[in-house]
Amino acid sequence: MYVRALAGYEKALGPDQTSTLDPVNNLGILYSGQGKLDEAGEMYMRATAGKEKALGPDHTSTLNMVYNFLQRAARRRVPEAHCAVGGC
Repeated sequence: MYVRALAGYEKALGPDQTSTLDPVNNLGILYSGQGKLDEAGEMYMRATAGKEKALGPDHTSTLNMVYNFLQRAARRRVPEAHCAVGGC
C-alpha cells in the first residue's frame, strides 16, 4: 500500500515535493521493519536529501529523516552513516 500511495503522490505532486517525501520516509520505516535494510536506506537517503534541499538541514522534518537514517545505520552498523549526514 505504501508503494501505491507513494506512486500517487509522485504523480500528483512530483517526486521532490515535501508532501511526497513523507511516504518515502514511511516506506523506509516499513522496509526497515521487514529487514530490507538496503531498500530502507535508499528511501531514507532520498527523503533526507529532499527535505534538506527543500527545508534546510536544521528543519525538524529534515532532522526526523536523519534520525530514521541513523536508526537504520545503527541496525546495520554502517560506518559511512556519519559521513552521509554531513558529519565528516
